[in-house]
Order: sequence, then C-alpha cells, then structure tokens
Amino acid sequence: MLLSQKRFDERAYYDYVERLISQGIDVSRLRIFETYTVNQKVYSVVYGEFPSRGAASAAKVGLPKILQEVAPIPRSVGGLMTEIQRLEGKN
Repeated sequence: MLLSQKRFDERAYYDYVERLISQGIDVSRLRIFETYTVNQKVYSVVYGEFPSRGAASAAKVGLPKILQEVAPIPRSVGGLMTEIQRLEGKN
C-alpha cells in the first residue's frame, strides 16, 4: 500500500493508524518503508507477512474493507529492499 507520495506527514500517519484501530485492524502488523516509485519518494505500508507473493495476492480478498480501500499491491521483500537500498544510495 502506498501511504503518501508527499513528504511524510506525522499527523496524517497517526490519524490513519487511529482510523485503522477504530476498524479493528491489528496495527502491530504494519511496517512502513521509505521507498521510490517512478523516481518519487513514497512511503510503502506493509501489512502482514506471507510465504509468497501469490499468497499475498490471494489474501487481498480477505482484507478488511478499510485496507482494501487503498488498493494494496503485493510486494516482495526483495523488491522493497532494492528500493530502500536505492534510496540510501541517493542520500
């Protein structure tokens, strides 16, 4: 999931997390990574761990509605790591 293509907004983040909690989402399963998409810095949100990209794709159907609203895209750890390393190289 992409949280934002804008500069990280702490208030927006906490509002989002509070909204998730109010809908019964286990926010301890969230991980946020600063990455790049089309040469723009973005914040990718990972929810849960799955044994494969296929398993993550299949799990999309069962996600709570509030998480489906952001049109999640299954990501591999390798793909995220590549983006993180690319970001670190630009600093």
